[in-house]
Amino acid sequence: MTTRVETLYHRCVSADLPPRRRGRPRLKPSASNVVPSDEILAAAARLFSEFGYEKTSFTAIANEVGIQRASLYHYFPNKEALLLEIGAPWMRPLVDLIEQFDSEDEPGDLQLYRYLRIDMRYIGSAPYDLVRLYQLPDLQNSAGLEPIWETIDVIHEAWVRWIRSGVNSGILRRVEPELAGSLVESAYLGVLSSERPSLTADLDKTTDGFADLMLGGLVADRSRLDDLRELAIDRDGANPILHEILRVDPSRHSVKSA
Repeated sequence: MTTRVETLYHRCVSADLPPRRRGRPRLKPSASNVVPSDEILAAAARLFSEFGYEKTSFTAIANEVGIQRASLYHYFPNKEALLLEIGAPWMRPLVDLIEQFDSEDEPGDLQLYRYLRIDMRYIGSAPYDLVRLYQLPDLQNSAGLEPIWETIDVIHEAWVRWIRSGVNSGILRRVEPELAGSLVESAYLGVLSSERPSLTADLDKTTDGFADLMLGGLVADRSRLDDLRELAIDRDGANPILHEILRVDPSRHSVKSA
């Protein structure tokens, strides 16, 4: 039987992303060896975040990269395809991670603690500000980004499921799982979209502190937090890298290792 996570993974993989293509003449030479399509994605992400999705034109993106507008269509047929390519490859491995954790016989609090340590490091190391980008008001009703929205829903549901498991086993306090999951999600988004130097200077320190703070407020016995730290480091290492944890071939994803 195919699970919802498996179905979503295949939907993300089969999303209508344009193939990476070889370049066309530039208006100005590139100062680096970066693949032109990667330059386009980085420029688009910056412009979308600064000016909004609707107000950013293909012409503005082409000018930012230094290529002809017609050359931009050589790589991406429209803005929606470009936007999906910015985020979808980075979201797919998170679906794999949830599927892997769900297959393991681990307490819910440990699953959540491990996931937060890995996810925040991974998304925080992305070359684009994905959290801020997908919170843009003019993107909230974009049907073309449905694979992204559904992935976000699956992540939230996993958090709620793990919290509920911890509550039912008595390891976590008797909180309302849906509310607790939403509070964790809001805090997560706030940290990753923050520009405070105390949060951005050391991603590893911020991530571990965030996981400690979230689970510290949920565990029924505070001494359990020490166990979670030790178990998470034992399972994933001191500074976990997602593709070293997943039991899948990273080449399945068109994504750079964190």
